[in-house]
Amino acid sequence: LAGGSNALSALQACSIVFGLPFTLLVLWFCQSILRMCDRLVELGESTEIQDYILGKTFKMSLFGGVFNWLEFIASLGAVHPERVALGMDKPTILQSSLFFPSLLLPFITLRRALLHIYPKQSDAGYVKLLTVTYAVFHFLWVALFISAVKSRLF
Repeated sequence: LAGGSNALSALQACSIVFGLPFTLLVLWFCQSILRMCDRLVELGESTEIQDYILGKTFKMSLFGGVFNWLEFIASLGAVHPERVALGMDKPTILQSSLFFPSLLLPFITLRRALLHIYPKQSDAGYVKLLTVTYAVFHFLWVALFISAVKSRLF
């Protein structure tokens, strides 16, 4: 092993240093999920909850979205006729325009989702804190990978 036990110790320390803040972030997300569930219980059988369940409030459905290109390519264009009839054989321009920016800047999509979960103005600071925290860790993660690639190349 190159570097011996010192390299292994450094790798272990690095995983702990980067893992602990991520754990806190995951705990915040768990709290958000719990609050969302509480909100859904408050809404009960209202039409707003039914709209969420049916997906009428989201711009991109879970089925028939951007990943249809993978199905189209993997099946060599032989997509199931029912999906073609529903217009679900290829993603729409709207789905693509929402997906690709989210791929590069996922914290923007997170902010949109959090604003749906925490609609009250009093929660705006909490939403901002979660979004900024996620953005900081996202960019640190990207910088870490870039530095790792640079160190291997040079």
